[in-house]
Amino acid sequence: MEAWESNDREKSSERSSKGLPLRTREPPIYTRAMRRHDDSARLARFGVSIEENLLAAFDRLVGEKGFTNRSDALRSMIRSELLETRVEGDPDAEVIGTISLVYDHGSRDLPARLTDLQHRHHRSIVSTLHVHFDAHNCLEVIVVRGRLGDVRAMSDSLIGARGVQQGRLIINAEARAGDRGSRHHH
Repeated sequence: MEAWESNDREKSSERSSKGLPLRTREPPIYTRAMRRHDDSARLARFGVSIEENLLAAFDRLVGEKGFTNRSDALRSMIRSELLETRVEGDPDAEVIGTISLVYDHGSRDLPARLTDLQHRHHRSIVSTLHVHFDAHNCLEVIVVRGRLGDVRAMSDSLIGARGVQQGRLIINAEARAGDRGSRHHH
């Protein structure tokens, strides 16, 4: 019998005598040789202690975001945080992301100013999507790729343009320097 099993038995006895539900748990760290579809990573299991109200809120988030389970949600959150931490302090990091803007297209010369700003940064722009979502407002989504410092400067100038109602830069991934995706085929 492992030490953690003995300890769990004692805790289970205590919980049972207090009328509390029994808990079971796996060893503190348990690594399984589960293979992903790409055969590149092994999965590790670990336990997490968390307040019940925080877990309930997380479970709601898992459902609302359409994750299959908690593990998928947690992996996604960890990847996002690691990416943000990795590139945050490195203006030379090569990144791929999106800039989204919402604005009133009747706002003075705003569409022309936004277009001019995009032309100034044309080397970092991969694609642009422009949607008229009502009689006055437009949504523009700009896919960007390049040095984080350049992408941020462009994003700041677009989001800060007078008349832009909302804007956001999302860094979606790190890119390899010089790789413009030319070898990627579907």
